Amino acid sequence: MPSSVNYEDKTQTWTAAVLDFSENYDDYIAAVAVFREIAKYKDLPGDDGLLIYGFLFEDEAVAVALRIEVGASNFLDESESEALVSEANVAMEALTAEGAAGYER
Repeated sequence: MPSSVNYEDKTQTWTAAVLDFSENYDDYIAAVAVFREIAKYKDLPGDDGLLIYGFLFEDEAVAVALRIEVGASNFLDESESEALVSEANVAMEALTAEGAAGYER
């Protein structure tokens, strides 16, 4: 399963992307539980989040969108998750391009 984990020191941005995460809601619940726990340790302000959405097959339908703040996390509705979708699309497009380049070799 194509995936990437990147940390940009300059912007202090950590991006973890998995192209084909799961279709199982139990996996969604487990991922949400982990990321909600991360909020307990977040000590810097800024927009952080978790997004599980249909990049490849579901026309970007959002299954889960979670905002992570200092000491708290909140679920987002679809209109509130647009910025996360835009950011995630960049990571997913890079993964698909990387996979296509590897396939062409």
